Amino acid sequence: MEKKVKIKINGKEFEVDSEKSILQAARENGIYIPAICYSDRFGAIGACRICAVEIAGMKKPMLSCAAKVKDGMEVTTNSPVLDQLRREIIYEWDTFHPLQCGVCDKSGECELQNINYEFNITENPKEAQTDPLSIPQGTIHYEWKIIHHDANLCIQCRRCVAVCDKVVNFGILALVKKDGDRKEIDTKDGKPLDCEFCGQCVSVCPTGAMSSKLFKYKARAWEMEKVPTTCGFCSSGCQMDLNVKNNEILRVTSEEYTPNMANLCNLGRFNYSVSKSDRLIKDYSLNSKTLNQEAMLLELSQILKNTPKEKIFGISGARETHEDNLAFKMFFNNTLSNNNIDSLSSTHIGKLYKYLPQSVNTLYDFSDISDANLIICFGGDIANEMPRIDWSITRGAKLLKTSKVISAYWKDTKIDTLGSIPLRYEPGRELDFLTSFAFALKSEGYGAGLDGLDSLTGSEFDVSSIMEEVKKASNIAFIVCQEALERSNGEEIAKAVSNIALLLKDKIKVYASSKYNNAFGALYNNYGSSNEFSIQRLLEFAKEGKIETLILLNADLFSFLSDNEAKIVRDSVKNIVLFDTFESKTSLIANAIVPVPFFTSQSGTFINAEGRVNKINKAIECNVPCAWEFLFKLSTNLGYNLSSAKLQLKDKKITLNGPADKIYTINTNSSVKGDGEFVFIANYSKFRTSVYSGYGEGAKLAQSQSVLHISKEDAQRIGLNDGDIANIEANGASIALPVKIDEQMPKSVLAAQLWFENTNPYNITGGFNNLVRANLTKAQGGLK
Repeated sequence: MEKKVKIKINGKEFEVDSEKSILQAARENGIYIPAICYSDRFGAIGACRICAVEIAGMKKPMLSCAAKVKDGMEVTTNSPVLDQLRREIIYEWDTFHPLQCGVCDKSGECELQNINYEFNITENPKEAQTDPLSIPQGTIHYEWKIIHHDANLCIQCRRCVAVCDKVVNFGILALVKKDGDRKEIDTKDGKPLDCEFCGQCVSVCPTGAMSSKLFKYKARAWEMEKVPTTCGFCSSGCQMDLNVKNNEILRVTSEEYTPNMANLCNLGRFNYSVSKSDRLIKDYSLNSKTLNQEAMLLELSQILKNTPKEKIFGISGARETHEDNLAFKMFFNNTLSNNNIDSLSSTHIGKLYKYLPQSVNTLYDFSDISDANLIICFGGDIANEMPRIDWSITRGAKLLKTSKVISAYWKDTKIDTLGSIPLRYEPGRELDFLTSFAFALKSEGYGAGLDGLDSLTGSEFDVSSIMEEVKKASNIAFIVCQEALERSNGEEIAKAVSNIALLLKDKIKVYASSKYNNAFGALYNNYGSSNEFSIQRLLEFAKEGKIETLILLNADLFSFLSDNEAKIVRDSVKNIVLFDTFESKTSLIANAIVPVPFFTSQSGTFINAEGRVNKINKAIECNVPCAWEFLFKLSTNLGYNLSSAKLQLKDKKITLNGPADKIYTINTNSSVKGDGEFVFIANYSKFRTSVYSGYGEGAKLAQSQSVLHISKEDAQRIGLNDGDIANIEANGASIALPVKIDEQMPKSVLAAQLWFENTNPYNITGGFNNLVRANLTKAQGGLK
């Protein structure tokens, strides 16, 4: 329980948490203290010094951001002494800051401007004492990608350093020594910026020193309308503002009061240009002939009337709004009277929540991760899958220091820099860890009284290093990554995770990651509930002639199948009807194409991995209706009137149905298919959540193509250098990729990222699988 103390601020008494700083206590009680370098995102820095206050009994003013409250403390936030101190600091900043507000992108929202106005500073006595020629010229980093850095505009508050280190946990920036005694913000090694390109440094910069190259000279802050919405690139549900002028998104910002605390990743902050991509689908078409909406409705009505209802199937990409997703389900269940429908959520989280008992399947807020005593991250590189969960882990372990971290994966990742306990298994041997963990929990008495405990058996995998931490912890966050669930034995992995959750029932919170922004909405709408059809059986049903018409809603066949498998579906199905926003390989082979708006051009909701029902608001006008509107009209043509009232969600947070408490028997007899020398893994990049996410400028600049990660030892043995092209062969197919030597890669393991246009890793793993044994050879030529 939090200990409370009583303090006086400006003569008024307050009761506050003893762990708070004076600045935090003042802000919580509506008392203003100027502060430039502080943020709740990363805590105190103590660089700007402008937050100094007077404390009774202290000879000198103290920094309110760093000084903790004490019982009986008396604080003064404004006095002549403090006013003069703060003015001297502002004079110093102004002396070295060039007067170019007229052309600076930060003008109108610059904190240096604001503080000058606040103190009514109209002249600077220090300027007369300073020779302009003596002011050193700072570096302007024209060579950096995406982010523009002008050291001449920097007041060295070190916010950018703090957010990169304590929030993003990348730590590439520092205040480094330059010529003479001069210091500047730069990369630690002096090389061009090569990072996650999340733009957190831009978002916290109080001046125009750090800015976005993608926004430079586009507009003034006051010229744009801020449209609040939810990011549509993954299931984090980050809240953000689309900054719009003349029906165009010019930048994306976020506020500290949002659940994501203003933190956004590369896709959320810099990938907004995808909304005006030249690959947007704008026209209705049937067999390459352009139609208007009325004609398309008539044609599709006839196609569906001519198809036996039991031969109509549907796949949702789980990237559409809740309203579109539910309307699609209603269209099948009510209009077509069948349940031949599934979504891409069934490739991963659908497996987990199929088995996770109702008693432990609550969807929790990400902020609870930071409060956990123990965080277990299993089965993937969470920084690449869902950065917001990565930041929550970092906040708990690095900033709040409340959390111990366990990293259960086949390689070291960024969270291992947090002092985690590493548990390393071979790729494909996830069940070794999970079953041994469950067995160890049973042996310690967890789950006593549950039926089925006798079926729990362990393996040789050693979990002894974490059991003491588990026993000590009262609040455990268990994070299940998408990569593990998308293994060919993902169902058994889901069962094993469910066993662990049930054994730790009283002190565990389970989280699951998904790159699909409305995957949890699809679960809520009961996708994957068919007793016969599932997305994993799509190829089987197509080959057997069971599918005559396949309707795809924001689902690109080539994003979850190999090219050959997608071709088999195309050749086996008479009609492919595609509802989608962007051109893709699937749009090239579909018979009928119905354009639907991007999330920036519609209003509705997404349901994120916390179960929050998050609003999206139309920011950009477009000429096509939402998918639900088209489906309702199509349903009316087919003789069934769907009710739009059923699309409305009254709850702000959803719950999922789940089975009763049950310990599952795990089938551990699995092996990696193929017979190659290497284990190849198709996994994720933080710069892609779909193929179309690569159509945006931010993602494309950060990473333009999929690359092959290989250990230094393996690369040297085969004669590969960075940028060389390598051929990876498995299952009679091959892909070619540029090489990236990665010191964190284990020997005899290869990895490449999904959803880049230069390759389809499923060509060698096969659909609904991300792991295969493969052979590797060096190809001729270099990086294209």
